[in-house]
Amino acid sequence: MVLLDNQAVLDALLLKANRLSESFQKGGWSCEEVSDASRFDLRPEKERKPAKKFLA
Repeated sequence: MVLLDNQAVLDALLLKANRLSESFQKGGWSCEEVSDASRFDLRPEKERKPAKKFLA
């Protein structure tokens, strides 16, 4: 059994999100499109845009 602390989990998730973001940007997505699609937005809540709906 492996025990991980919260910081280790957050660091791993941030690394994965960064890799995915880079892949999308290499595929032609803009930074804003990646942010909108992932809802990973570090701006203060009052500056955030409403979520876009994507068709599946």
